[in-house]
Amino acid sequence: MDTNLNRDEILKMVEAGQLSALSAAEKLAALRNPPPAPVAPRAPLPPLSPDNKKRMLHVCVTDLDSGRAKVRVNVPMSWVRLGLSMGARFTPELEGLDWQAILDAFNDDSAGKIVEVEDLDDGERVEVYID
Repeated sequence: MDTNLNRDEILKMVEAGQLSALSAAEKLAALRNPPPAPVAPRAPLPPLSPDNKKRMLHVCVTDLDSGRAKVRVNVPMSWVRLGLSMGARFTPELEGLDWQAILDAFNDDSAGKIVEVEDLDDGERVEVYID
């Protein structure tokens, strides 16, 4: 039996006695909820260099008035790499990103500030850096 039936064809088959009500209900449900499209597999990520296992990504939020840190987050680069790997697999809306270029940027031996943003309205500075 053809699995690519539309709603009207299924109802006509029930009316003609060619299809049971239960089978028709299953086919109509399948029309409303098609199976998800398969996700294309991504290439495996290259291994981390030994130096990258010791490196850390730091995020620091500082109060501009007092100069005191409000938030400090330190993440091993191996975890950043894992997060990017998972993000590449489970975020289809980011499909156009060159994940390999992003990983390569984190894998090189450079260290230092990646970004610094000051929010004058909230009186905060956010710094992201690698060491």
